[in-house]
Amino acid sequence: FLMKDTRITRKHDDFFLPIAPTIRSILMQFLLSESLALVIILASMDTLAFDWTFLFQVAIAVPVLVLSATLILSICRPWLKKLSLKKAIFAIFCLVLSTTLILSTVAAYFADNWWIILRILLITFIVTSVILGYFYMQYNLRRELMRREQTELQARIQALQSRIRPHFLFNSMNIITSLIATDPDTAEQVVEDLSELFRASLNEVGNQVSVEEELSLCRRYMHIESLRLGDRLEINWNVGNIPIHVKIPLLTLQPILENAIYHGIQPLPKGGVIDVTVNYQAPNFYVRITNPVSNQDKRRSTKGNRIALDNIRERLDALYGESARLSAGVEGDRYITTLSYIYD
Repeated sequence: FLMKDTRITRKHDDFFLPIAPTIRSILMQFLLSESLALVIILASMDTLAFDWTFLFQVAIAVPVLVLSATLILSICRPWLKKLSLKKAIFAIFCLVLSTTLILSTVAAYFADNWWIILRILLITFIVTSVILGYFYMQYNLRRELMRREQTELQARIQALQSRIRPHFLFNSMNIITSLIATDPDTAEQVVEDLSELFRASLNEVGNQVSVEEELSLCRRYMHIESLRLGDRLEINWNVGNIPIHVKIPLLTLQPILENAIYHGIQPLPKGGVIDVTVNYQAPNFYVRITNPVSNQDKRRSTKGNRIALDNIRERLDALYGESARLSAGVEGDRYITTLSYIYD
């Protein structure tokens, strides 16, 4: 499975048959084939005239067929990978049934019972269908997991590219420079805040942290911006009692606050107030962030917020699935962003 964005690739084997037979897969095939063979034999025989000899023969023949077919498919796997799905399945059945035909013909010759060929072919067809269905189901599960992982990785890289904005870095460095001579303690605090933000940005992809850790990073970011904007920036924190076990994707709230400043507070001569509400009522986690927006900047704010919100939405969907919700829009003179998801 390949993402549409070819900038992110990962080496993987895109074929539903296992790369090589493992002890676990061979054991699974053996048990499954023996079970189905036993069911078919029991269903086709009269209880009073049960052929124990035939059952014993099948119990020996089935593992030989399974191991032989597994070996042949492993050898032919590179060729099968080049075929389309339908052609590959057809080729697999041809290989397995051909192998079965050869081995069952040898068994029928020594047992002097040619009808056994038809019965073994039927059993092999059913067993092969079930095993291929199992492998294809596992293959689809792996593809879904890889899709979610690639979506998270892609959104994370895009978020990094948009989050570490050059003007924010330059503004922070200017603040540090101006404070070194007059207020070295504050300058040192800004350096610590900036280093924590960059450390978090370079953290492991898909990492989840406690809500308090995420809010701590947000407060560091807001502290730097408050030094730049002064009295033009006010923020109200309304944080409920969030249990420590509740997690949030790292740097989810910070880009929302960043957009609230750059598209809401900064364009306004008098600035404004950002309201942040964070609450948890098991199992629902909820965040609401609002910022002022002027009438002439409503359209620009909506477009500017879209990239960051799309990144966050992809990350939440990758981690929490259908329970994740993210919405944003202008209501009156406020731009309101809400996100929620279920966290048990």
